[in-house]
Amino acid sequence: MQSMFKCIILKDQKPGSLLQVGKMKFTLLFVLVIVTAVAADEEAGVRSNGRPDLVIGTITSQDSLIRSFRFNRPASPSSQSHFHRIAMAAGVRISAITAREVGQTQNPTIRVAGGGIGFNNVNLEARNARGRGFSYNVQIWGR
Repeated sequence: MQSMFKCIILKDQKPGSLLQVGKMKFTLLFVLVIVTAVAADEEAGVRSNGRPDLVIGTITSQDSLIRSFRFNRPASPSSQSHFHRIAMAAGVRISAITAREVGQTQNPTIRVAGGGIGFNNVNLEARNARGRGFSYNVQIWGR
């Protein structure tokens, strides 16, 4: 019985039949959705600057800029870690930290090695690429 039903359906599918046109419309719609999703994903990648920046926390209207400074080191023949510790007054709590690379990228890395969001201190660790230096503009926000 099932094979007879399949034969009837296949027999009814002539070129240009409604069933075939419906399948083509569905396929076209499906392809358009996929292309749109891929294009949206690529667009997000274009907006990314591809630089090794650090942005953590949230800056609200109640926060103020507590510290702003340049954290930099000259080029060195080997890759080295460099630490910078910042301590605030006892009542201050850090809510956001931004470290943005300045100038042409030298491919360093930067991270929070201690303290940070919710604390009154932060220890930043930056590691330069071999044979290169780094320069970051650092901002610490809190209340």
